[in-house]
Amino acid sequence: MLKCNHIPKELEIGFDAVNKLIDGGGVTVRFERADHLTLTPCQDEVIIGYSAIAEALRGMSMARRVWETGNAISQTKKYDTLTVMVDCSRNSVLKPESVKELMATVAMLGFNAMMLYTEDTYELPGNPYFGHMRGRYSMDELKMLNAYGNSIGIELIPCIQTLAHLNGIFNWPVYSDIRDLDDILIAEDEKSLALIDTMLSTCRECFSSNRIHVGMDEAHNLGRGQYLNRNGYSPKPDIMLRHLDKVKKLCDKYNYTPIMWSDMFFRMQFNGTYMVSQGELSQEVLDKIPENVSMCYWNYYSPPAHRNILKNMSLQHQRMNREIWFAGGSWCWTGPVPKNYFSNFVTPNQLAYADDAGIKNVIATIWGDDGGECSVWDVLPSLLQYGELNYTDAWEENIEARSLECFGLSYQDMLKLDAVSVPEEFAENTHHPECTEKSALFNDPLLGIMNPIMGKHLAERYRRAAEALRQVPDSRFDYLFKTQFMLAKFLEVKALLPVKIKEAYQAGDKEALQQIICSDIPVAIQRLDNYIDALREQWLRINKPFGFEIQDIRLGGLRQRLFTASLRLSDYLSGKISNLEELEQPDLPYATEDNQSLWLNSWRKAATASVISHN
Repeated sequence: MLKCNHIPKELEIGFDAVNKLIDGGGVTVRFERADHLTLTPCQDEVIIGYSAIAEALRGMSMARRVWETGNAISQTKKYDTLTVMVDCSRNSVLKPESVKELMATVAMLGFNAMMLYTEDTYELPGNPYFGHMRGRYSMDELKMLNAYGNSIGIELIPCIQTLAHLNGIFNWPVYSDIRDLDDILIAEDEKSLALIDTMLSTCRECFSSNRIHVGMDEAHNLGRGQYLNRNGYSPKPDIMLRHLDKVKKLCDKYNYTPIMWSDMFFRMQFNGTYMVSQGELSQEVLDKIPENVSMCYWNYYSPPAHRNILKNMSLQHQRMNREIWFAGGSWCWTGPVPKNYFSNFVTPNQLAYADDAGIKNVIATIWGDDGGECSVWDVLPSLLQYGELNYTDAWEENIEARSLECFGLSYQDMLKLDAVSVPEEFAENTHHPECTEKSALFNDPLLGIMNPIMGKHLAERYRRAAEALRQVPDSRFDYLFKTQFMLAKFLEVKALLPVKIKEAYQAGDKEALQQIICSDIPVAIQRLDNYIDALREQWLRINKPFGFEIQDIRLGGLRQRLFTASLRLSDYLSGKISNLEELEQPDLPYATEDNQSLWLNSWRKAATASVISHN
């Protein structure tokens, strides 16, 4: 731990929080106000100069290195706001204690803001069904987290939805009268606007920030449901702009400057396409963007090879003549394994284009997509890169030292969280990482829908991943590596099991089928149990319990299917049944283009072609 003879009052909470996370080696520090971050070794202490609270906490994490090397550090942050956005709407809702620890962690990485993406997972007075059984944050929890963030220099910016992506509330009939189609509110509707007013007034009571992210992205079927029935046809751009104008006025009412995703303005003009490599937004569209609404340009995909897209999108956002935010991705949303390797490949180049466009507000998004299967903490290597890119151009030279300082593990060891997902080859023009491990996990042992992409190399990939994970030194992140290790051990057996079953059956190799019944399936079930136990421990340590029922349903269903496969094979071998119809179907690729199969991020589609629910 670090020592300090006199801790400035504004740093007291942050000093204690960060000191619990780092090995300060007993070095003594002294804090002084400055116009940027400096660390200067003196006779018996390291002087940390800081311009903001979060900057002082970043300085704490580097103090031991400065003391031991005698080399001073001077860094100036590039961005006015560097934000981490955590998806709390796809089942995994961080416990308040986890949010606080994450705030302290990202502060020392180089961030100064956080968004908790909450579609319906926050308390809304007078709306008991809003976020019901979804782990919603109470108003008291949000007020506490806002105050804590302020105390350690992290601005907690509310991040909600005011048009689409509200499927959670439409689980309940009470909201059916304001549902347009899919997950979209009826735009301009008085009841919809009353609900949005309550959202904003609640946020105003809980958050001290004067900025709010109001979403309004991907409303693809806007105006095509109840809106159409009530009001007749109106072009989507017109509906969108009228609704935005009303939301903007409500934001004014609560002294909020709104931020919104910019994709709908592009989709208006380019036939539903967002990221375009050529073509300009018309002046007519640009003129309709309300004053004092910040536009957020998101791009999680484009690698350096997609320079035309990156260049044109940056240019078109400049032409909006509004405050522009850039949102990149810390890939945490394609199954149970992070994709830090892909995030780290695309991020530096994407931020370079954002810098050229003069963008000063950046978000590292951590989405949850198909169920929040992967831990937010698994993308710490990606967040570390964002923090270093904020403060230094020499991030590659410093990344190992910074990882040891902030995490107690080398950067190469932290990247082993990716081990289960890293492909043997990685094309530099790819715009999406593989999700093969998710398909391998949920590929049904009898149906084998994903068999066509279950290459023979996968068992070796997962064996090597398990070995790499086994060798990671002990740290406060042991539980993360344990979960990934248990997954690797399971996939080492499970990935090719459906293929082996089908091949043995079609070859009439009853001896091989007996071996599968007696050995392969029991081993797979035991290793799956180990993975479920590790995942449950990880989830309940980090998240509220709500949402884990989905993991139980999916993995428990997989366990039962392994058991059923054993019974079906036994019945066949005993002569009780003459054939196994499931194993006589042709292997068809999920998609005619292989990459679409490799990128599939869907439990349902990997597991079954049948109907799970009628809605």
